[in-house]
Amino acid sequence: MKGDRPWTLQVNGQAIARVSYWPAPQFNLYLRLFLTVLFPLLAGCTAIGPGKEGLPRVYAYAVQPGITFDLAQGRPLEEANLGARLAGSRLIFLGEAHDEPRSHRFQVLALRSLIAAGKKVTVALEMFSPAADEALRAWSEGRLSELEFLEASGWYDTWGFPWVYYRDLFALFREHHLTLHGINVTKEQRRAARRGELAPELEAEFSALDLTLQPHRQYLFDILSDLGHGNGMTRNSPQFRSYHRVQVLWDMVMGTRAANLAARAGPDETVVVLIGSGHLGYKIGANLRAARAHPGLTQLTFVDQLVDLADADGQGHVRIPVGLADLARVYISDPQKPALPSLGGLKLEEDPDGVRVAGLQLFDHSPLAVFREGDVIVALNGARPGGAVALRLAYEALPPEGMAEVMVRREGAPVRLTIPLDGRDG
Repeated sequence: MKGDRPWTLQVNGQAIARVSYWPAPQFNLYLRLFLTVLFPLLAGCTAIGPGKEGLPRVYAYAVQPGITFDLAQGRPLEEANLGARLAGSRLIFLGEAHDEPRSHRFQVLALRSLIAAGKKVTVALEMFSPAADEALRAWSEGRLSELEFLEASGWYDTWGFPWVYYRDLFALFREHHLTLHGINVTKEQRRAARRGELAPELEAEFSALDLTLQPHRQYLFDILSDLGHGNGMTRNSPQFRSYHRVQVLWDMVMGTRAANLAARAGPDETVVVLIGSGHLGYKIGANLRAARAHPGLTQLTFVDQLVDLADADGQGHVRIPVGLADLARVYISDPQKPALPSLGGLKLEEDPDGVRVAGLQLFDHSPLAVFREGDVIVALNGARPGGAVALRLAYEALPPEGMAEVMVRREGAPVRLTIPLDGRDG
């Protein structure tokens, strides 16, 4: 309009609007209303957000360890109401701490609660790729023994955590003949992501890796820093970029595949994803990828976390950020509790005379560092191993204290190894 004069409105020194003087008579009324009512509100909004020294405020509930807390409702969730709370979602991400028995006991409880609520349950598993689906089906239908299932599924090749942590879960799957699916990637597909590539067989399914989600990238970097692995690492360093690509691959593939299962499921069916809680925090991991794949799908996120006693306050409560998940549990770690014995740091292969150590991935302080590549294990506590998987199971069944005696053939000569059973496999 001819005669207009531009004017810039600033709040706390920042320009937020550019307006013009209107020659209309009512303009003075509008201007007075804006300056006396809206301007103070806008100015006040700039104080909401970052806390002191620019750090974000953390809004959290003080939660008692060992209970389920409903972050969406701001109160504890009674065990009797668990099934009804879960049953309203078509897709449930049931996070876990892989080596924490309390975490897996809660997963058993949650699945039983869903079944008792009348839901048909399908389980999607982080520890397997779809290549294991036939073995999973045979296990659920009761056609494989425990040893046969572990061999057929490649449990120790693809996952590696002691089977005993998961035995009760898989017994539940078999008891109710639940449909099971592997949703993860293979080792080869993961290696391709580290190189910055998407494996050809995944291109048709996912086209490309979406690396643009900045909150997720920052979350991963903070996790590495908190764990003490970020020394010398920057957000643009090759090491972090490789780590970031693999994490995005995992979340994209697992989240999308789980959502596809839920989208195809019937109205009385719930897909439950057993997955590490680190893939779910703040709903920016696999759960976000699922929401993007199927925006109309009702989903729920549960996470748990193992914390030190020092993280609790004077009343024994732990603070959980309100936006972390829908439901959460925390467990206080017991530094005196011995870990289960495990041969997880050894790559084992069959050998005519026993079990051969084909590779080692260990820290120097690991008790298993007494092994050498090429050793052939011929006896554990005087008993011959019945194969690589049977040897792992026998080792995990030993009490987590005392010593194990292992006889190996090394360069043609017998060698006796004495190994502390403190569970630290490196």
